[in-house]
Amino acid sequence: MKKMITLLLLSQLLLQSVYAQIPPDISVTDIRGNKHQLHHALEQGFIIFLDFSFIDCQPCNEALPEINQIVEDYTDQNILLWYISDRDNNEELTNYSDALNNNAVIVGIDGDGEEAIEAFSDVFNFYGFPTMSIICPNKNTTWDIWPYSEGAPEWRVEIEGCQPMIPLEEYEPYEVHTNTEEWEKNVSPTSLSPIPFPGMGVLKLDLKKSGIVNIGLYDYQMRFIAPLYQDFHSHGQHDINIHTNLYQNGYYLLKIETPQGIEYLPFIKG
Repeated sequence: MKKMITLLLLSQLLLQSVYAQIPPDISVTDIRGNKHQLHHALEQGFIIFLDFSFIDCQPCNEALPEINQIVEDYTDQNILLWYISDRDNNEELTNYSDALNNNAVIVGIDGDGEEAIEAFSDVFNFYGFPTMSIICPNKNTTWDIWPYSEGAPEWRVEIEGCQPMIPLEEYEPYEVHTNTEEWEKNVSPTSLSPIPFPGMGVLKLDLKKSGIVNIGLYDYQMRFIAPLYQDFHSHGQHDINIHTNLYQNGYYLLKIETPQGIEYLPFIKG
């Protein structure tokens, strides 16, 4: 009996130590070029579903439908999926991204995925792939929730334990990639006025090549909201009227596509 009690106490202490560990403040860059910092996301009130995986990992792929369902079911509770690989590059992950939730932060070796896994390995016991973990906004971490049952009640319990929840807000990456160097070779300058943007204004483009200009509205999680503009333009300077009156105030991105490339222009509507 004493031996059983001792083992039970040791198990409880081990569990408490896992919860007590503070996750490292990893800094990664996703396949779209946006930079993310873990503690920055947590400070915004988001729960991070951390999935250390890689494309050719069979058990990782078998778990994806369950993961995507979890993220969908808990969208209103500020949950974000961070899929991090230590061996797949951006091109490979871009081709693979359709298998993941649309809002997932997807990181590979080009975005310091290997370094992120090493940072967690220094704090927690890392046994292999996949490693699924839930990180609450207060930084409480349930490490390596594997295996899981049908419906993944093990993940759901930990997500629901991240209390109290805060009202849903738009997630802001630590830094939004705008591909400035490549863009300036072909389209310069790019500006939206007035600032802050009230909902109606002018986008100024100086095109180096003629072709179709497509402009779409996205939120800061790179979710498509609506098409705003499409037309052919010759090279030269152009003023394009932009209308976002139908959408609430907040942080947005304009995705501007021309024959030369793509620009993401962040702006605040308000």
